[in-house]
Amino acid sequence: MKKFWLAILALTLISACSSHPKKPTKRTYTKKKESSGKRIKSKYSDYVKPSESMQVGLPKTNNYIFKNSEAKIESSSDELELVDADTNNSVSDDGKYSGIFKVGNPYEIFGVNYIPQNYEDYEEIGTASWYGDDFHGKATANGETYNMGSMTAAHPTLPLPSLVRVTNLRNNKSVIVRVNDRGPFAKNRVIDVSEKAATLLEFKGQGTTEVKVELLRNDTDRMLEKLKIKN
Repeated sequence: MKKFWLAILALTLISACSSHPKKPTKRTYTKKKESSGKRIKSKYSDYVKPSESMQVGLPKTNNYIFKNSEAKIESSSDELELVDADTNNSVSDDGKYSGIFKVGNPYEIFGVNYIPQNYEDYEEIGTASWYGDDFHGKATANGETYNMGSMTAAHPTLPLPSLVRVTNLRNNKSVIVRVNDRGPFAKNRVIDVSEKAATLLEFKGQGTTEVKVELLRNDTDRMLEKLKIKN
């Protein structure tokens, strides 16, 4: 009889424990300030279909060789020269830029609201990833053609195109890239750089790294003027 009551007690305890729901996983997002409009709850819930190039890149082996993968960046002007050279690839023979200036409407991805803005100042710290040959040659969110060998990047809310400095906080390496795409939308990542940019930042092999992203407003305005794009 004693064993019988012990068994009943054990079953009661098991039932009581299983009735308590598991606590949901808490997600945290990095943002500089509320006024940035980055990753905050809002009245907007419209879903804007992302371009194919929004997807997050993962480290992989491929045979694509960069002509300037060993480039040594000595100053800001050197960084801008790399971006200028890549921007020229987006200009047709008749001098017209292949993409458009785009800010875009608020949208929701995976339950998170994003509000694109034409920021005057923007700075953010978080995780960077990269994307490569799976999206090479496909259209970006502002109409350019993604080239994994160019100094470009994807960001959820910055205006397209815009110039930002990305600094790898693990080794203090920095590059300037042209944001021309939307993304990434996974694991609190704040920017998705091209394979070439990841190579120069020296995190391609590990897939992700902690970075600081800074909008270069004046350089962006000069680029837009050069490309004859209204902002």
